[in-house]
Amino acid sequence: EYLNRLKLLDSEKEELLQKVTAEHPKIILINKESNQIREELLTNLNNINERLNFRLDDIAQKQAKLNSLLFELPEKEAEYNRLKRKYDMLEKYYISLLDKLAEYSIARQGIVSDYSVLEKASTPGAPIAPDKLTIWLATFVIVIIASLLIIVARYVLHNTIISVEEIRRKTKANFLGAIPTVQEILPNPAISISSSPKSILSESFRTIRSNLQFINNDSGPKILSVTSSISGEGKTFISTNIAGILALLDKKVVLIDFDMRRPRLNKVFNFNNDKGTSTLLIGKHTVSECIKQSELENLHIITSGPIPPNPAELILSDNLEKLVNELRSKYDYIVFDTPPIGLVTDGLELVRLADYPIYVFRADYSDKAFASNLDKLIDENKIQHLSFVLNDIGRGVSGYYYDKSYSYSYSYGYGYGAGYYVEAEKPKKKSFIGKMLSKNDSEE
Repeated sequence: EYLNRLKLLDSEKEELLQKVTAEHPKIILINKESNQIREELLTNLNNINERLNFRLDDIAQKQAKLNSLLFELPEKEAEYNRLKRKYDMLEKYYISLLDKLAEYSIARQGIVSDYSVLEKASTPGAPIAPDKLTIWLATFVIVIIASLLIIVARYVLHNTIISVEEIRRKTKANFLGAIPTVQEILPNPAISISSSPKSILSESFRTIRSNLQFINNDSGPKILSVTSSISGEGKTFISTNIAGILALLDKKVVLIDFDMRRPRLNKVFNFNNDKGTSTLLIGKHTVSECIKQSELENLHIITSGPIPPNPAELILSDNLEKLVNELRSKYDYIVFDTPPIGLVTDGLELVRLADYPIYVFRADYSDKAFASNLDKLIDENKIQHLSFVLNDIGRGVSGYYYDKSYSYSYSYGYGYGAGYYVEAEKPKKKSFIGKMLSKNDSEE
Protein backbone atom coordinates (compact mmCIF):
# COMPACT_ATOMS: atom_id res chain seq x y z
CA GLU A 1 0.00 0.00 0.00
CA TYR A 2 2.77 2.42 1.00
CA LEU A 3 4.80 1.52 -2.14
CA ASN A 4 1.82 2.09 -4.41
CA ARG A 5 1.26 5.49 -2.89
CA LEU A 6 4.97 6.36 -3.35
CA LYS A 7 4.87 5.30 -6.98
CA LEU A 8 1.81 7.45 -7.60
CA LEU A 9 3.42 10.44 -5.89
CA ASP A 10 6.68 10.00 -7.87
CA SER A 11 4.80 9.79 -11.18
CA GLU A 12 2.75 12.84 -10.25
CA LYS A 13 5.93 14.68 -9.31
CA GLU A 14 7.64 13.87 -12.67
CA GLU A 15 4.63 15.16 -14.56
CA LEU A 16 4.63 18.40 -12.56
CA LEU A 17 8.40 18.93 -12.99
CA GLN A 18 7.88 19.07 -16.74
CA LYS A 19 5.56 22.01 -16.16
CA VAL A 20 6.88 23.80 -13.06
CA THR A 21 10.11 24.19 -11.10
CA ALA A 22 11.16 22.18 -8.05
CA GLU A 23 10.23 25.10 -5.74
CA HIS A 24 6.57 24.96 -6.74
CA PRO A 25 4.19 24.45 -3.75
CA LYS A 26 2.68 21.27 -5.19
CA ILE A 27 6.16 19.79 -5.64
CA ILE A 28 7.00 20.70 -2.02
CA LEU A 29 3.71 19.19 -0.80
CA ILE A 30 4.36 15.98 -2.75
CA ASN A 31 7.89 15.77 -1.31
CA LYS A 32 6.50 16.30 2.19
CA GLU A 33 3.83 13.59 1.77
CA SER A 34 6.43 11.22 0.30
CA ASN A 35 8.71 11.74 3.29
CA GLN A 36 5.79 11.11 5.68
CA ILE A 37 4.88 7.86 3.89
CA ARG A 38 8.51 6.74 4.04
CA GLU A 39 8.62 7.43 7.77
CA GLU A 40 5.41 5.46 8.35
CA LEU A 41 6.75 2.64 6.21
CA LEU A 42 9.99 2.63 8.18
CA THR A 43 8.08 2.60 11.49
CA ASN A 44 5.93 -0.33 10.40
CA LEU A 45 9.01 -2.22 9.24
CA ASN A 46 10.65 -1.63 12.63
CA ASN A 47 7.53 -2.89 14.46
CA ILE A 48 7.38 -5.97 12.26
CA ASN A 49 11.05 -6.56 12.89
CA GLU A 50 10.52 -6.30 16.68
CA ARG A 51 7.59 -8.75 16.60
CA LEU A 52 9.63 -11.19 14.56
CA ASN A 53 12.53 -10.89 16.99
CA PHE A 54 10.12 -11.49 19.90
CA ARG A 55 8.74 -14.61 18.19
CA LEU A 56 12.27 -15.80 17.49
CA ASP A 57 13.12 -15.39 21.19
CA ASP A 58 9.97 -17.27 22.21
CA ILE A 59 10.77 -20.07 19.74
CA ALA A 60 14.31 -20.19 21.09
CA GLN A 61 13.00 -20.53 24.67
CA LYS A 62 10.63 -23.33 23.67
CA GLN A 63 13.45 -25.02 21.79
CA ALA A 64 15.71 -24.78 24.85
CA LYS A 65 12.94 -26.23 27.04
CA LEU A 66 12.37 -29.10 24.65
CA ASN A 67 16.12 -29.72 24.48
CA SER A 68 16.29 -29.89 28.28
CA LEU A 69 13.43 -32.41 28.30
CA LEU A 70 15.17 -34.37 25.59
CA PHE A 71 18.37 -34.47 27.64
CA GLU A 72 16.40 -35.82 30.64
CA LEU A 73 14.95 -38.76 28.70
CA PRO A 74 17.92 -41.14 29.26
CA GLU A 75 17.80 -40.56 33.02
CA LYS A 76 14.03 -41.13 33.14
CA GLU A 77 14.36 -44.22 31.01
CA ALA A 78 16.97 -45.58 33.40
CA GLU A 79 14.68 -44.89 36.39
CA TYR A 80 11.79 -46.59 34.60
CA ASN A 81 13.90 -49.70 33.93
CA ARG A 82 14.99 -49.81 37.59
CA LEU A 83 11.37 -49.62 38.86
CA LYS A 84 10.25 -52.23 36.34
CA ARG A 85 12.89 -54.66 37.54
CA LYS A 86 11.81 -54.08 41.14
CA TYR A 87 8.15 -54.62 40.19
CA ASP A 88 8.96 -57.87 38.40
CA MET A 89 10.88 -59.12 41.41
CA LEU A 90 8.03 -58.29 43.86
CA GLU A 91 5.49 -59.87 41.53
CA LYS A 92 7.44 -63.12 41.51
CA TYR A 93 7.71 -63.01 45.32
CA TYR A 94 3.96 -62.44 45.70
CA ILE A 95 3.14 -65.35 43.36
CA SER A 96 5.44 -67.61 45.38
CA LEU A 97 3.64 -66.60 48.59
CA LEU A 98 0.30 -67.46 47.02
CA ASP A 99 1.69 -70.89 46.11
CA LYS A 100 2.90 -71.44 49.68
CA LEU A 101 -0.51 -70.42 51.03
CA ALA A 102 -2.26 -72.91 48.81
CA GLU A 103 0.14 -75.68 49.88
CA TYR A 104 -0.38 -74.83 53.57
CA SER A 105 -4.18 -74.88 53.23
CA ILE A 106 -4.09 -78.30 51.54
CA ALA A 107 -1.75 -79.71 54.21
CA ARG A 108 -3.92 -78.34 57.04
CA GLN A 109 -7.02 -80.06 55.75
CA GLY A 110 -5.26 -83.44 56.04
CA ILE A 111 -4.23 -83.05 59.72
CA VAL A 112 -6.41 -84.76 62.37
CA SER A 113 -6.98 -82.70 65.57
CA ASP A 114 -5.38 -83.93 68.78
CA TYR A 115 -8.20 -82.34 70.87
CA SER A 116 -11.63 -83.69 71.88
CA VAL A 117 -14.66 -82.04 73.58
CA LEU A 118 -14.89 -83.18 77.20
CA GLU A 119 -17.96 -81.08 78.20
CA LYS A 120 -20.34 -78.77 76.36
CA ALA A 121 -20.52 -75.11 77.37
CA SER A 122 -23.31 -74.19 79.79
CA THR A 123 -25.53 -71.09 79.80
CA PRO A 124 -24.64 -68.53 82.59
CA GLY A 125 -27.26 -67.99 85.30
CA ALA A 126 -27.02 -64.17 85.30
CA PRO A 127 -27.15 -62.08 82.11
CA ILE A 128 -23.91 -60.60 80.91
CA ALA A 129 -25.73 -57.50 79.63
CA PRO A 130 -27.26 -55.05 80.35
CA ASP A 131 -25.09 -53.97 83.30
CA LYS A 132 -27.35 -52.24 85.87
CA LEU A 133 -24.49 -50.43 87.59
CA THR A 134 -23.28 -48.95 84.30
CA ILE A 135 -26.80 -47.86 83.40
CA TRP A 136 -27.34 -46.17 86.78
CA LEU A 137 -23.98 -44.39 86.57
CA ALA A 138 -24.70 -43.24 83.03
CA THR A 139 -28.15 -42.00 84.07
CA PHE A 140 -26.67 -40.11 87.02
CA VAL A 141 -24.06 -38.43 84.80
CA ILE A 142 -26.68 -37.51 82.18
CA VAL A 143 -28.97 -36.00 84.84
CA ILE A 144 -26.11 -33.96 86.32
CA ILE A 145 -25.05 -32.66 82.89
CA ALA A 146 -28.66 -31.87 81.92
CA SER A 147 -29.20 -30.02 85.22
CA LEU A 148 -26.04 -27.98 84.73
CA LEU A 149 -27.08 -27.14 81.17
CA ILE A 150 -30.51 -26.00 82.41
CA ILE A 151 -28.90 -23.88 85.11
CA VAL A 152 -26.48 -22.30 82.63
CA ALA A 153 -29.31 -21.68 80.16
CA ARG A 154 -31.46 -20.04 82.84
CA TYR A 155 -28.50 -17.89 83.92
CA VAL A 156 -27.68 -16.81 80.36
CA LEU A 157 -31.32 -16.11 79.50
CA HIS A 158 -31.99 -14.39 82.83
CA ASN A 159 -32.68 -10.78 81.87
CA THR A 160 -33.44 -9.13 85.21
CA ILE A 161 -31.25 -7.53 87.86
CA ILE A 162 -30.36 -9.86 90.72
CA SER A 163 -27.52 -8.05 92.52
CA VAL A 164 -26.11 -4.60 93.22
CA GLU A 165 -22.92 -5.49 91.34
CA GLU A 166 -24.87 -5.83 88.08
CA ILE A 167 -26.00 -2.21 88.41
CA ARG A 168 -22.61 -0.92 89.53
CA ARG A 169 -20.92 -2.41 86.46
CA LYS A 170 -23.20 -0.39 84.16
CA THR A 171 -23.35 2.99 85.90
CA LYS A 172 -21.33 5.55 87.80
CA ALA A 173 -24.28 6.53 90.03
CA ASN A 174 -23.95 6.14 93.79
CA PHE A 175 -25.32 3.08 95.57
CA LEU A 176 -27.60 4.29 98.36
CA GLY A 177 -28.78 1.03 99.87
CA ALA A 178 -30.60 -2.29 99.43
CA ILE A 179 -34.05 -3.16 100.75
CA PRO A 180 -34.50 -6.83 101.73
CA THR A 181 -37.45 -8.98 100.80
CA VAL A 182 -40.26 -9.15 103.35
CA GLN A 183 -42.61 -12.06 103.84
CA GLU A 184 -45.66 -11.56 105.97
CA ILE A 185 -48.24 -8.82 106.17
CA LEU A 186 -48.05 -6.12 108.86
CA PRO A 187 -51.13 -4.75 110.56
CA ASN A 188 -50.29 -1.31 109.11
CA PRO A 189 -48.96 -1.57 105.54
CA ALA A 190 -48.53 2.19 104.97
CA ILE A 191 -45.19 2.77 106.77
CA SER A 192 -43.53 -0.57 107.45
CA ILE A 193 -40.73 0.82 109.62
CA SER A 194 -43.16 2.09 112.26
CA SER A 195 -44.63 -1.37 112.83
CA SER A 196 -41.29 -3.14 113.32
CA PRO A 197 -38.57 -0.58 114.17
CA LYS A 198 -35.93 -3.20 115.07
CA SER A 199 -36.26 -5.28 111.95
CA ILE A 200 -33.69 -5.62 109.20
CA LEU A 201 -36.07 -3.74 106.90
CA SER A 202 -36.04 -0.74 109.24
CA GLU A 203 -32.27 -0.95 109.53
CA SER A 204 -31.94 -0.88 105.75
CA PHE A 205 -33.92 2.39 105.61
CA ARG A 206 -31.76 3.81 108.42
CA THR A 207 -28.73 2.93 106.29
CA ILE A 208 -30.26 4.85 103.38
CA ARG A 209 -30.94 7.80 105.68
CA SER A 210 -27.31 7.78 106.83
CA ASN A 211 -25.95 7.50 103.29
CA LEU A 212 -28.00 10.51 102.20
CA GLN A 213 -25.87 12.67 104.49
CA PHE A 214 -22.75 11.66 102.55
CA ILE A 215 -24.32 12.68 99.24
CA ASN A 216 -25.31 16.20 100.30
CA ASN A 217 -24.86 17.55 103.80
CA ASP A 218 -25.58 21.22 103.09
CA SER A 219 -27.84 23.08 105.50
CA GLY A 220 -31.41 23.99 104.65
CA PRO A 221 -34.46 22.06 103.51
CA LYS A 222 -33.86 19.18 101.12
CA ILE A 223 -35.87 17.67 98.28
CA LEU A 224 -35.89 13.91 97.66
CA SER A 225 -37.23 12.63 94.37
CA VAL A 226 -37.92 8.89 94.11
CA THR A 227 -38.45 7.46 90.64
CA SER A 228 -38.02 4.24 88.67
CA SER A 229 -38.12 2.90 85.12
CA ILE A 230 -41.53 1.21 85.16
CA SER A 231 -44.41 0.64 87.50
CA GLY A 232 -44.09 -2.10 90.09
CA GLU A 233 -40.46 -1.53 91.09
CA GLY A 234 -41.45 -0.17 94.51
CA LYS A 235 -40.83 3.58 94.32
CA THR A 236 -43.97 4.39 96.36
CA PHE A 237 -42.92 1.88 99.02
CA ILE A 238 -39.40 3.37 99.11
CA SER A 239 -40.53 7.01 99.14
CA THR A 240 -43.10 6.33 101.89
CA ASN A 241 -40.63 4.61 104.20
CA ILE A 242 -37.80 7.07 103.51
CA ALA A 243 -40.18 9.87 104.43
CA GLY A 244 -41.12 7.94 107.58
CA ILE A 245 -37.53 7.26 108.63
CA LEU A 246 -36.68 10.96 108.18
CA ALA A 247 -39.73 11.95 110.22
CA LEU A 248 -38.46 9.81 113.11
CA LEU A 249 -35.52 12.25 113.40
CA ASP A 250 -38.00 14.94 114.54
CA LYS A 251 -37.74 16.57 111.14
CA LYS A 252 -40.78 18.01 109.41
CA VAL A 253 -41.37 15.91 106.30
CA VAL A 254 -43.96 16.16 103.56
CA LEU A 255 -44.58 13.36 101.06
CA ILE A 256 -46.16 14.45 97.76
CA ASP A 257 -47.69 12.15 95.15
CA PHE A 258 -46.72 13.55 91.71
CA ASP A 259 -47.81 10.39 89.90
CA MET A 260 -51.05 11.99 88.76
CA ARG A 261 -51.67 9.37 86.09
CA ARG A 262 -51.70 6.53 88.58
CA PRO A 263 -52.10 7.88 92.13
CA ARG A 264 -51.25 5.55 95.00
CA LEU A 265 -50.60 7.44 98.21
CA ASN A 266 -54.32 7.99 98.76
CA LYS A 267 -54.84 4.18 98.61
CA VAL A 268 -51.81 3.44 100.77
CA PHE A 269 -52.93 5.78 103.58
CA ASN A 270 -56.66 5.42 102.84
CA PHE A 271 -57.10 9.16 102.29
CA ASN A 272 -59.72 11.03 100.30
CA ASN A 273 -58.27 12.13 96.95
CA ASP A 274 -60.64 14.99 96.12
CA LYS A 275 -57.80 17.54 96.40
CA GLY A 276 -54.06 17.34 96.23
CA THR A 277 -51.16 17.93 93.86
CA SER A 278 -53.26 18.48 90.74
CA THR A 279 -55.50 21.07 92.43
CA LEU A 280 -52.43 22.79 93.97
CA LEU A 281 -50.78 23.17 90.56
CA ILE A 282 -53.90 24.76 89.06
CA GLY A 283 -54.29 27.09 92.07
CA LYS A 284 -57.64 25.70 93.19
CA HIS A 285 -56.51 24.83 96.73
CA THR A 286 -53.77 25.92 99.11
CA VAL A 287 -51.10 23.75 100.72
CA SER A 288 -52.78 23.91 104.11
CA GLU A 289 -56.03 22.66 102.58
CA CYS A 290 -54.32 19.65 100.93
CA ILE A 291 -52.10 18.56 103.84
CA LYS A 292 -53.09 15.27 105.49
CA GLN A 293 -51.62 13.96 108.73
CA SER A 294 -50.07 10.47 108.71
CA GLU A 295 -49.63 8.11 111.66
CA LEU A 296 -46.26 9.77 112.35
CA GLU A 297 -46.44 13.16 113.97
CA ASN A 298 -43.89 14.89 111.74
CA LEU A 299 -44.96 13.30 108.45
CA HIS A 300 -47.55 15.03 106.30
CA ILE A 301 -49.00 13.66 103.08
CA ILE A 302 -50.23 15.41 99.94
CA THR A 303 -52.07 13.01 97.67
CA SER A 304 -52.21 13.44 93.90
CA GLY A 305 -55.72 14.85 93.77
CA PRO A 306 -58.14 14.24 90.91
CA ILE A 307 -56.51 12.77 87.80
CA PRO A 308 -55.96 15.68 85.33
CA PRO A 309 -55.95 15.35 81.52
CA ASN A 310 -52.56 17.12 81.27
CA PRO A 311 -50.25 16.04 84.13
CA ALA A 312 -47.07 16.82 82.15
CA GLU A 313 -48.13 20.45 81.54
CA LEU A 314 -49.05 20.88 85.21
CA ILE A 315 -45.63 19.70 86.38
CA LEU A 316 -43.86 22.03 83.91
CA SER A 317 -45.99 25.05 84.91
CA ASP A 318 -44.72 27.98 87.01
CA ASN A 319 -46.96 26.89 89.89
CA LEU A 320 -44.57 23.98 90.59
CA GLU A 321 -41.80 26.39 91.58
CA LYS A 322 -44.18 28.34 93.79
CA LEU A 323 -45.33 25.12 95.45
CA VAL A 324 -41.76 23.96 96.08
CA ASN A 325 -40.73 27.35 97.54
CA GLU A 326 -43.73 27.33 99.88
CA LEU A 327 -42.96 23.80 101.06
CA ARG A 328 -39.28 24.68 101.61
CA SER A 329 -40.38 27.38 104.03
CA LYS A 330 -42.41 24.90 106.10
CA TYR A 331 -40.59 21.54 105.95
CA ASP A 332 -37.10 20.15 106.43
CA TYR A 333 -37.57 17.40 103.85
CA ILE A 334 -39.82 17.28 100.79
CA VAL A 335 -40.22 13.81 99.28
CA PHE A 336 -41.53 13.50 95.71
CA ASP A 337 -43.18 10.25 94.65
CA THR A 338 -42.74 10.75 90.88
CA PRO A 339 -44.05 8.88 87.83
CA PRO A 340 -41.75 6.22 86.30
CA ILE A 341 -39.44 8.14 83.96
CA GLY A 342 -38.93 5.06 81.83
CA LEU A 343 -42.56 5.36 80.68
CA VAL A 344 -43.31 9.11 80.80
CA THR A 345 -41.13 12.22 81.04
CA ASP A 346 -43.22 13.98 83.71
CA GLY A 347 -40.86 12.98 86.49
CA LEU A 348 -37.68 14.26 84.81
CA GLU A 349 -38.29 17.85 85.88
CA LEU A 350 -38.96 16.68 89.44
CA VAL A 351 -35.70 14.71 89.45
CA ARG A 352 -33.80 17.85 88.34
CA LEU A 353 -35.20 19.81 91.29
CA ALA A 354 -34.14 17.19 93.85
CA ASP A 355 -31.14 17.48 96.16
CA TYR A 356 -31.35 13.70 96.53
CA PRO A 357 -32.53 12.10 93.27
CA ILE A 358 -33.12 8.39 93.96
CA TYR A 359 -33.64 5.73 91.28
CA VAL A 360 -35.31 2.47 92.36
CA PHE A 361 -34.67 -0.99 90.88
CA ARG A 362 -36.41 -4.17 91.96
CA ALA A 363 -34.47 -7.42 92.22
CA ASP A 364 -35.50 -10.18 89.81
CA TYR A 365 -38.02 -7.76 88.26
CA SER A 366 -36.23 -4.76 86.71
CA ASP A 367 -34.65 -5.40 83.33
CA LYS A 368 -30.84 -5.21 83.18
CA ALA A 369 -31.10 -2.62 80.42
CA PHE A 370 -32.72 -0.17 82.90
CA ALA A 371 -29.33 0.35 84.59
CA SER A 372 -28.08 2.27 81.55
CA ASN A 373 -30.73 4.94 82.24
CA LEU A 374 -28.71 6.22 85.20
CA ASP A 375 -25.71 7.37 83.15
CA LYS A 376 -28.06 8.95 80.59
CA LEU A 377 -29.68 10.97 83.36
CA ILE A 378 -26.26 12.02 84.69
CA ASP A 379 -24.60 12.85 81.35
CA GLU A 380 -27.45 13.97 79.11
CA ASN A 381 -29.84 15.51 81.64
CA LYS A 382 -27.14 16.75 84.05
CA ILE A 383 -28.73 15.14 87.13
CA GLN A 384 -26.33 15.66 90.02
CA HIS A 385 -25.95 13.36 93.05
CA LEU A 386 -28.05 10.64 91.41
CA SER A 387 -28.10 7.46 93.50
CA PHE A 388 -29.93 4.15 93.28
CA VAL A 389 -31.67 1.70 95.63
CA LEU A 390 -32.09 -2.01 94.94
CA ASN A 391 -35.48 -2.98 96.31
CA ASP A 392 -36.77 -6.44 97.24
CA ILE A 393 -33.35 -8.09 97.17
CA GLY A 394 -33.65 -11.74 98.13
CA ARG A 395 -36.57 -12.27 95.76
CA GLY A 396 -36.26 -15.20 93.34
CA VAL A 397 -32.76 -15.76 92.00
CA SER A 398 -31.47 -12.68 93.83
CA GLY A 399 -31.77 -14.68 97.07
CA TYR A 400 -28.34 -16.17 96.40
CA TYR A 401 -26.85 -12.69 96.70
CA TYR A 402 -28.66 -11.89 99.93
CA ASP A 403 -28.42 -14.86 102.29
CA LYS A 404 -29.48 -14.00 105.86
CA SER A 405 -30.50 -16.00 108.88
CA TYR A 406 -34.05 -14.64 108.45
CA SER A 407 -36.19 -14.80 105.37
CA TYR A 408 -38.29 -11.87 104.27
CA SER A 409 -40.81 -11.50 101.51
CA TYR A 410 -41.99 -8.13 100.23
CA SER A 411 -45.48 -7.91 98.85
CA TYR A 412 -46.03 -4.98 96.50
CA GLY A 413 -49.62 -4.40 95.44
CA TYR A 414 -49.98 -2.82 92.03
CA GLY A 415 -53.32 -1.36 92.99
CA TYR A 416 -52.17 0.05 96.34
CA GLY A 417 -48.50 0.72 95.73
CA ALA A 418 -47.35 -0.19 99.26
CA GLY A 419 -45.42 -2.96 100.93
CA TYR A 420 -45.76 -4.63 104.28
CA TYR A 421 -43.34 -6.46 106.46
CA VAL A 422 -42.89 -8.71 109.45
CA GLU A 423 -40.06 -10.93 110.63
CA ALA A 424 -40.65 -14.60 109.91
CA GLU A 425 -39.33 -17.88 111.19
CA LYS A 426 -36.30 -19.27 109.48
CA PRO A 427 -37.66 -21.35 106.58
CA LYS A 428 -36.41 -24.66 105.35
CA LYS A 429 -33.69 -23.99 102.81
CA LYS A 430 -34.04 -25.33 99.30
CA SER A 431 -31.18 -26.94 97.46
CA PHE A 432 -29.19 -24.85 95.00
CA ILE A 433 -30.63 -26.64 91.97
CA GLY A 434 -34.12 -26.50 93.44
CA LYS A 435 -33.92 -22.74 93.85
CA MET A 436 -32.59 -22.24 90.35
CA LEU A 437 -35.30 -24.38 88.79
CA SER A 438 -38.17 -23.17 90.93
CA LYS A 439 -40.55 -20.58 89.52
CA ASN A 440 -41.26 -17.42 91.41
CA ASP A 441 -45.02 -17.21 91.71
CA SER A 442 -45.18 -14.40 94.29
CA GLU A 443 -47.45 -11.48 93.46
CA GLU A 444 -45.79 -8.07 93.20
